[in-house]
Amino acid sequence: ETKIPDDWRTFNARSMLGGSLLGQKKYTEAEPLLFSGYEGMKQREVNIPLEGKVRLSETLRRLVELYEATNRPDQAAAWKRKLAEFDKTEK
Repeated sequence: ETKIPDDWRTFNARSMLGGSLLGQKKYTEAEPLLFSGYEGMKQREVNIPLEGKVRLSETLRRLVELYEATNRPDQAAAWKRKLAEFDKTEK
């Protein structure tokens, strides 16, 4: 965050950290990292190289997993829709 604060990779790192916390069932700590990771990458999507686009999909999947694990089906469904839209545009 200090060296490349506005780079998509910084937000990918946040998402990955959130994914690690998600795996540890630390949902409260994971949620803001996953959300800010997604938002940051989405805002910088044009700067993400083709081979890095999969990171957005991974982050969306983590958000779906978070909301399913915390029994928030409406939010899980909303993120599933975003994932489906993303997958459709990337093919």
